[in-house]
Amino acid sequence: MTRLQAIDLEKTYGSGALAVRALDHVSLSVDAGEVVGLLGPSGSGKSTLLSCLGLLDAAQHGEVLLDGAPIAKDGRFVSDPTEVRRRRIGFVFQRANLVPFLDVRENVLLPLRLEGLPSRAAREHADALLKRLDLWDRRSHSTSALSGGQRQRVALARALVTRPALVLADEPTAALDAARGREAILALKDIARDEGAGVLVVTHDTRILDAFDRLLVMEDGRLSAADPKDHAAPAH
Repeated sequence: MTRLQAIDLEKTYGSGALAVRALDHVSLSVDAGEVVGLLGPSGSGKSTLLSCLGLLDAAQHGEVLLDGAPIAKDGRFVSDPTEVRRRRIGFVFQRANLVPFLDVRENVLLPLRLEGLPSRAAREHADALLKRLDLWDRRSHSTSALSGGQRQRVALARALVTRPALVLADEPTAALDAARGREAILALKDIARDEGAGVLVVTHDTRILDAFDRLLVMEDGRLSAADPKDHAAPAH
């Protein structure tokens, strides 16, 4: 099942001699349970692509579909972007962005509380995520008492707690060492397969490329398939 499909996305900033083509006829798909890595140098269009796929921005041309239904097309949102982001897309960023006055479990439950009082099943799902991400013994801790890797795992649990169709992650391992970064991606991969979510991860971390199901690379607004061997970190 294809969770995410983008068709011929175009996005240009500026005009005339100052125009910058951030997305140049970009098409891609992400299947249920698939974790795709997106590489590329700074300024290549990765952040613009993630914003358009997550309905934080709209491409001027092209179409974005989620579970086969259009959510954005030719510069406009087909569906309410706030509703789609809240219910069907999970976001993970380089900074965990946890709420400091909430404990670990409350941070994970926060997206559900924004929808109303979480059901028993929803709370049980949140607890199951905490256990799978090795955070159960930290569930009542302040986020300030966590390591960087633990905070990022809390952010993963929060992104997954609503059972989203799509997870978009922007440099989620940038602040982690190689071992913790690999753990985070493998945990995300394991849960995504069980939950049937499609996952797209923007990364510069060449130490974890073999953990992805597939790699894409952006350069000058264009997207192509990538070979992990061409981007792997040099051996020491």
